[in-house]
Amino acid sequence: MKKYIQNITVSIALLLTFSCGDGFLKDEPAFFGESAPVIVFSGEAQNYNVYFQGIVNAWFTISNSPAWLEITNKSGQFIDGVTIINCKVKNNSDFSNVGIYNGHITLSVEGIGNVAVPLMYLVEGAPIIATPQNFPISYKNSHNLQLLVENTGEGILLWSVSEHPEWLLLNYVTSAIESHSVNITPPNGQSAISLSVNSSAPFSDKPAGKIVIQSNAQNSPTVEIEVELNMGAPSLYIPKEYGIIDFGQTETTRQIWFTNQGNGILAWRIEGCPQWLTVSQNNGILFSFTSITLVFNCNLEIMPYDLKDFTVYLVTNDVSYPISVKIEN
Repeated sequence: MKKYIQNITVSIALLLTFSCGDGFLKDEPAFFGESAPVIVFSGEAQNYNVYFQGIVNAWFTISNSPAWLEITNKSGQFIDGVTIINCKVKNNSDFSNVGIYNGHITLSVEGIGNVAVPLMYLVEGAPIIATPQNFPISYKNSHNLQLLVENTGEGILLWSVSEHPEWLLLNYVTSAIESHSVNITPPNGQSAISLSVNSSAPFSDKPAGKIVIQSNAQNSPTVEIEVELNMGAPSLYIPKEYGIIDFGQTETTRQIWFTNQGNGILAWRIEGCPQWLTVSQNNGILFSFTSITLVFNCNLEIMPYDLKDFTVYLVTNDVSYPISVKIEN
């Protein structure tokens, strides 16, 4: 899991949560710029990215650092606001408890002065991840889904979702500290992933797949959760007047309208459009008693002159509906 954490930035809220340190630096106050905290691990020295949007290209030296941190090179250069600091945490009996110890490095930056990079030394402990093996989803609750990720161990759980079906959206994580793609759940705590069905994703009749979570848990670093969506009983309704798209001789834009009158999720797509005929949306889903208007555009410049009437299809998981396209030459 460390490779997922090594080059990320972390929410400043981490400084206020799980903190075990009383402040290990006694240097003069420094400007804290826009850099987010860097999580540092013990063991072998590693490279850690440091971001400062206000510093484009400048040389720096490290003028102060915690006594518990061993830094390989104490000078370097920012390139496009980013530099790399190679360091590790020294063995220290004061850092034996599970938690996050904080401090900062002071950088003396050419042309700017002193800036500070917040640090966090993470003592992981022994986290244990617990999730359901299966996560069935019904059309009835597809708007408000909560997948629980529990940490039943005595350690700090670091985890991220590395894979999920295209038809599922991962909206946010509650009761956890989020660090871009990595979440942190405290000992004996739980987090909830908020999910929803992706209305613009390509759909099959029986959408299924798996959610894969990578973590630093000792019991199971990789967790796979089977997911399946029950689409219910959708019902396509399209008025007869929208069963024909008539461009006449000069029109270039026409619309169709259809709705889902059933108790379920209607998955639909448009098939059979030639290059000169485009549609505002090619596929999607409709929840119960919702509708959509599609706009068809005809490109007269590339349309064949000897074109005859033809058919495109509105294909759904209820029925497939033929739509006649008419053009007067």
